[in-house]
Amino acid sequence: MEGKDFYHYDGGLTTPGCDEIIWWNFNTEPWNISVRQFNIMVDIVLKYKPALGEPDADGLAQCADKPQTNASSGGSTSRPPQPLNGRKVLKVCSFS
Repeated sequence: MEGKDFYHYDGGLTTPGCDEIIWWNFNTEPWNISVRQFNIMVDIVLKYKPALGEPDADGLAQCADKPQTNASSGGSTSRPPQPLNGRKVLKVCSFS
């Protein structure tokens, strides 16, 4: 995000156990991506393959060749907005 303003806050994962270990950064303006870049993201999010023996959400080991997904049945990877619970959202401004 070099040369761009963005927002930052310390937060958690959006999947169970929602561990508070993520540094979230959001652009102040949308970025354009190519169709190829979009398709790569779709493959990452919707066609995730766990490592052999990695447990799924139910704690069961999966086969490496069985695609999994981090998305809901409707294709969403988001969850409803959560309270800030005292977190500070910072706007980081570029001076270049």
